[in-house]
Amino acid sequence: MLVRILKEPLLHFLVLALLIFLVFDVLNPPREEARVITISEGRVEQLRARFESTWLRPPSDEEMALQVRNYALDEIYSREARALGLDQNDAVVKRRLRQKMEFMLQDITPREPTRDEIETFFAKNDDRYRSETRYSFEQVFVSLDRETAELEAIVDAQQKQIESGARPAGDNTLLPAAMNSASERQIERQFGTDFLLALADVPSGVWHGPVRSGLGMHFVRISRIQRGEPPALETVYAKVLDDWKYEKRSAAKSAFETALLERYEVRAEGGSGAMSSADL
Repeated sequence: MLVRILKEPLLHFLVLALLIFLVFDVLNPPREEARVITISEGRVEQLRARFESTWLRPPSDEEMALQVRNYALDEIYSREARALGLDQNDAVVKRRLRQKMEFMLQDITPREPTRDEIETFFAKNDDRYRSETRYSFEQVFVSLDRETAELEAIVDAQQKQIESGARPAGDNTLLPAAMNSASERQIERQFGTDFLLALADVPSGVWHGPVRSGLGMHFVRISRIQRGEPPALETVYAKVLDDWKYEKRSAAKSAFETALLERYEVRAEGGSGAMSSADL
């Protein structure tokens, strides 16, 4: 039994870990205050509230002691890991610390803007709040699943149909033959971004094409365009205010990062050429 325990890998790991801490303590005797873990009354209440939020009841004395024990161990592990240098050159630790700094910057609330500032911001960015343009149109689909010469002949024939005043013909498709007062988002969902962007150049009231999409070619006839219009400021005031604050926070973050870079000398070496703080 004893022999089996002595061969247990977990025992080897624990002994090795204790030796590491022992050697480190001998080489780096800790200050007395480094051995003190102070958990404030407010933190204890926070632990209690977190338990109640999770379990929907107050903790027992034993459960509360376990909460405090785990919190103390978190702090102890953190101190011991830093003392051993385990936080050095760790991408996860660096990323988390940067996130905490960025969260701190986000918590800095910009001052409330004046009415003039909001109106100026709204006028400058009215495209953000403008309602979508809506189109009513018909479309005839031409599949690309054929030889180039055959495709060119079909397109040429349908263009001649249009010139003669007739409706073009095409291939069967599951795509809608017509859409009525469809928003840009609805059109993009059905036909793709390329088709939506091309609609802006299609004249109204006549057959036009071919218009390309990721699905094939289309002859299109637009019967009506309802241009999107910016709403009254009062109807979107809360969103405009949020956007104004977001831009101010983003500008403050950018200025903060620039100031940080100016405090350091950055030397980046590599095959693409050396870089310095001025290049960042």
